[in-house]
Amino acid sequence: MASGVLVIIETSVGQVRDTALELLGTAREIADGGQVTAVVIGSGVQAAAEDVAGRGVDSVLFVDAPVLERYTTDGYTKAIEAAIEATDPSVVLFPGTTAG
Repeated sequence: MASGVLVIIETSVGQVRDTALELLGTAREIADGGQVTAVVIGSGVQAAAEDVAGRGVDSVLFVDAPVLERYTTDGYTKAIEAAIEATDPSVVLFPGTTAG
């Protein structure tokens, strides 16, 4: 059964984009006591994932690959699909960007 909220965290040059961080508070409200999971996507994003982990989420996944250094629909779609399969969320939140 689907539950919780999955937040897609975009990065730029290994840093978390502000638009993605803004979603974390909204995710907590929507989750209403349920799980909030963030997935950080990019290249060289382990530090970014650690940053997100300290911002009130219940768990953080990260997909770190050189091919994800720049946004591509195919690469990001595969990463997001894998995160959805792993977490089975009720809601997925994307940043309000051209990639999101």
